[in-house]
Amino acid sequence: MEGMRDTGGSGDTFAGIVGVGIVDIQFDSTSLGPKGWFRKKLVGGKLVGLTVYYDTPYPARTGYYAAEYRVHWMGPHPDWVNWEIDDNDNGAGNDRNPVDMVQVTICKA
Repeated sequence: MEGMRDTGGSGDTFAGIVGVGIVDIQFDSTSLGPKGWFRKKLVGGKLVGLTVYYDTPYPARTGYYAAEYRVHWMGPHPDWVNWEIDDNDNGAGNDRNPVDMVQVTICKA
């Protein structure tokens, strides 16, 4: 995936496999800006929460950008959760049910 564009030929717009809990997630160190970061919460070896922060390299020149992301949790009522912007709302996920799909892109803040 590059942003919301599939580069692997599957035609989907998410990372993960439908119905299979994600066991780990990593981001390229440069993909979140110079001081960008991510935090993941694992329970029982499965991803249940994710927070992503994008650090805009030259905001005076380009304006501010942010990570926009959401997760799809499994469990009794599987669903995509609301879109999150950076760490404004303590991240995505419900900290209980495993996540099987993740969407992440960088947007104008």
